[in-house]
Amino acid sequence: MIRIIFGFFLFFIVLTFAIWLSMAKNQENYIKGLISNNLEENYKIIYTLNTTGYPNRLDTSVNNIKLISRDNFELVDIKSFLFMSLIYNKKRYIVSIKPPVNIKIGTNLFVITE
Repeated sequence: MIRIIFGFFLFFIVLTFAIWLSMAKNQENYIKGLISNNLEENYKIIYTLNTTGYPNRLDTSVNNIKLISRDNFELVDIKSFLFMSLIYNKKRYIVSIKPPVNIKIGTNLFVITE
């Protein structure tokens, strides 16, 4: 009897992890799509993605974001964006931006510290 309960519990844990992993990949692909679909050919962007929050949340961090022009001028530098959502309610997101945010226009540099 204990083996059956343990087997069911293990199956449930593996199933919930597989569902969470699938939803995490969907959210990462959604964010990658937002970035690539809205980026013009004259620019390139460098970033890393990381998703945490198992089992209830999907917290996807977009880290070390650098928007670079075709002439290799760094235009925007953002330390981290954090997209948060609940696993069971994907209709709402919370977006958090970690300062500093550096925006360069021509020779002017705008820095948002807080």
